[in-house]
Amino acid sequence: YALWDMTVLSLDGDQTGMLYTMGSTDLTACAWQLPMSLYAYNGGTLVVGPSLDVRGVMVAIHGTLSGAQQNLTVSQPTGRIWLLGDGKTANAPVSQYNFGGSLTVSQGILLIDPRSATAMPAGTWVTFAGPALVQTAGQIQIFASQTNGTVFSSGNFTLNSGSSVTIGGNTATATGQSVTMVVAGAMTTATGTTITGNGQGFGGRTGVGNGPNGFYGASGGGHGGPGGIGQGASTTGIAYGNTFRPTSLGSGGGGNIHSNCGTINQNNGGSGGAALRLVVSGTFLHSGTIDMDGTIGASVGPSCTYTWAGGGGSGGSVWIDTGVWTGTGLVTASGGAGRPTTMVAAAGGSGGGSGGRIAVYYNSSTYSGTILAQGGGGSAMEYGGRGTIYLYDKSASFSHLMVNGGGLQTNANWQDAAGLSLSRPAWIMNEPVNGATTPQSFTFSRITLLNYGDVLLPYTIYLYDKSASFSHLMVNGGGLQTNTYWTDAGGVSLSRPAWILNDPVNGATTPQSFTFSRITLLNYGDVLLPYALWDMTVQSVAGDQTGTLYTMGTTDLTPCGSVLPMSVYVYPTGTFVLAPVMDVRGVYVAVHGTLSGAQQNLTISQTTGKMWLFGDGKTLGAPVSQYNFGGSLTVSQGILLIDPRSATAMPAGTWVTFAGPALVQTAGQIQIFASQTNGTVFSSGNFTLNSGSSVTIGGNTATATGQSVTMVVAGAMTTATGTTITGNGQGFGGRTGVGNGPNGFYGASGGGHGGPGGIGQGASTTGIAYGNTFRPTSLGSGGGGNIHSN
Repeated sequence: YALWDMTVLSLDGDQTGMLYTMGSTDLTACAWQLPMSLYAYNGGTLVVGPSLDVRGVMVAIHGTLSGAQQNLTVSQPTGRIWLLGDGKTANAPVSQYNFGGSLTVSQGILLIDPRSATAMPAGTWVTFAGPALVQTAGQIQIFASQTNGTVFSSGNFTLNSGSSVTIGGNTATATGQSVTMVVAGAMTTATGTTITGNGQGFGGRTGVGNGPNGFYGASGGGHGGPGGIGQGASTTGIAYGNTFRPTSLGSGGGGNIHSNCGTINQNNGGSGGAALRLVVSGTFLHSGTIDMDGTIGASVGPSCTYTWAGGGGSGGSVWIDTGVWTGTGLVTASGGAGRPTTMVAAAGGSGGGSGGRIAVYYNSSTYSGTILAQGGGGSAMEYGGRGTIYLYDKSASFSHLMVNGGGLQTNANWQDAAGLSLSRPAWIMNEPVNGATTPQSFTFSRITLLNYGDVLLPYTIYLYDKSASFSHLMVNGGGLQTNTYWTDAGGVSLSRPAWILNDPVNGATTPQSFTFSRITLLNYGDVLLPYALWDMTVQSVAGDQTGTLYTMGTTDLTPCGSVLPMSVYVYPTGTFVLAPVMDVRGVYVAVHGTLSGAQQNLTISQTTGKMWLFGDGKTLGAPVSQYNFGGSLTVSQGILLIDPRSATAMPAGTWVTFAGPALVQTAGQIQIFASQTNGTVFSSGNFTLNSGSSVTIGGNTATATGQSVTMVVAGAMTTATGTTITGNGQGFGGRTGVGNGPNGFYGASGGGHGGPGGIGQGASTTGIAYGNTFRPTSLGSGGGGNIHSN
C-alpha cells in the first residue's frame, strides 16, 4: 500500500527475484550491488544508497527513486534500468530524474521512456551533472516524449567502440516528436559505435508523408522529398519537414493491396527513421555512425505463388548543434528501398522512400566523414526523392545546402509533356503546415548538388525590399510541367497555378489592386490572378520561358516591354494589357478574354512561339470575337492560330484584322478555323507567304454543307514557290457531310461534291454532288465505310 513503508538492513538472492513496492521501501543500509530486481509502482518510493550498480538485474521506476542520485552504473549484460515517464527522482517533478554524479553503462541497458508521461516537465527528463560513459556492449535506449523537449542531458558524453544508443520516435503528433540530447561538455563517438533510430519513426502506411498503397507495388514514404511511386499506385508520399531545424520522423511506405488467395497484403510498407537533436557545447568528435534511415519495404508471401511488394520508409531527421565538429564518421537519414513483386512477369514493384533531413550547426569544423540523406532505390519502379543536408558555420554566418542523389539519376518513367525526364527532388521547406500561403525568404551562401542531387523551391515566394519599396513575386514549379490531361476547349494544356490572394473569403465580390515591381516564373512556375474584379500592374518580368501567367482579372504588363519571358493565358473574364508592340518568342499567348494595348504590330519570332486568338476573346473596344490590330503581322517562326469556333455569335465585321501588311516567313505558320457562319475570318493589307511557310485552313461542320474560311487582302498577295495554303482533309470526316459516300459490303462509295463519288463494291449508291459552281463555300464530304464483319 502507498501509506506503508519498510526498511531493509540486508539483501540476499540469486538475481532471479523481484521486490515490488507501492509504498516506501528503504534499502539504504544494503549493499549498492543488488541481488534482486526492483519495481517501483506509481506512487511508490524506492530508497537506495547514493550510488547504484545494476548487475544482472532490472530496476523499473514508475514512482520515486530516492538516494541513488549520484553515480548510476549498469555493469552486466543482463542488467537493465528503466526510467519511465510517470517516475522521478526525489524532490523533482514527475517525469524528471536528476542525478548529481555520473553515468556508466559498461554492459546492459539504460532505458529512458517518457511516453507514459501525461505532461512535459519544465526541465530535462533525465540529467546527469557528471559525465556519461557507455562502454563496449553497453546500450542506452531513449524514446521521444509527446513534445520535442530535452530527454537526456549530461556532462561529457562518450561512446566507446561497440556501444550504442537507440532512438525511438513518438508518433503522437502529425510529424512525430524527436529525441533531444544535450551534452554540456564534449561528446565522443568512437569507431564502431552507433546512435540509431533506423526504422523507429512512423510505421508502414502511417505518417504525414506515408506512401499510398498500390495494386502490384506501393509508393515510398516522403519526407525530404516525395517518395518514389509504386506500380499500380496513382500518387506518392509527400514532402514535409524543416530544412533548417529538422525534427520530423520519417513516414512509412505504402502496402500492397492486391488480393491473392483471398488475402489482401497491405501491411508491408517499410518504416520511417526516427529524429534526433544533439546539442553539444564543446567538441563533437564523431567517428561512429548516426543512423536515422528508413527501412526497406517488407516482402509478404508467397501467399500462393507470388510475393508482394511494400514501399520503402523515408529517412528521419538529424539536427546537430555543436562548438567544434570533427571526426570521420557517418551521419545518415536515407530512405529505405522499395521491394520487388513476382506477380507481374515484367519487373515491377514498389517505390523507394525519400531521404530525410540533416542540419549541422558549428563554430568550426574539420569534419571529413560522410553525410547522406539519399532516396531509397525503387524495385524496377521509382527511387525515393532526395533529402536535404544543411550545414551552417555559426562563426562565419555561412550557410551551405547540399543534396546528394547517390547516383540515382532522373527516372525515364516520369517525364514532362516535352519528354524531359524529371526526378523526385529534395524540397526546401521551413514551415510545411502553411508554406503555400506564408511568404518565406531564404539565403544560402552555397548550394552543392552531387550525384544527380536535385532540389526544389516549392512555393510561391514574395520578396519585399523595404528600403527600396521593391516587391518581387516568384513562383518556381520545380520542373513539373502542365498536365496534358487537362486542356481547355482550344487544346491548350493548363496547370495548377499558384493563386495571388489577399482576401480569399470574398475575393469574388470585392475589388483588389496589386502592384509588383517584378514577377519571376521559373521551372514551369505558374501564377493566377483569380478574380474578375481584381487587377494588378507589373513593372518588370523575368523567367525562363517555361512559366505561365493566368489572369481572370486585369493584368497590366505595359511597362514590361514587347518580349515576354513567360506565357500568358487570358480567361474569358480577364483583360491582358501589353505594350503597343508584342513579340511572342518561345512562349504562348492564349486569349479567351480581352487583349489590350498590343493592338499595333504583332510578331511571332521563335519556333516554339504560339499565339491563340479564340472566338470568345477580343481586343479592347471591339465586340466579342473581333480582334483589330492597327499595325502589321510578322510570323517568322512559330504559329498564329485563329480559332473562332468557341464564339456564340458572328461579329458584324471581320474576326481578325491587321491594318498593315501580313508577312509569313520560312518556318512560320498561320492556322485559321472557320466560324459557324461564312464571315470573313482574316483580313490584312498586303499578304506575303515566303518559301517554306504555310497557312492551314480548318473547316467548320456545324451546318449541312459546312462553313468556309474567308481571307480578305486589301492589297497584293504573294505565295512564293515552296509555300502551302492547305485544308487537306480538314472538311467533313469519313461517313459525314451532305455528300458522304454510302457504306458498302466489300467496298464503300466515295464522297460527292463537284460531282458524284465513285461507287464501291457492294454499295448500291454513291455520294451525291452538291455545292455552288460560282460561289463555292462548301466543305468536301467524307467517304463511306466498309460494313463487312470479319
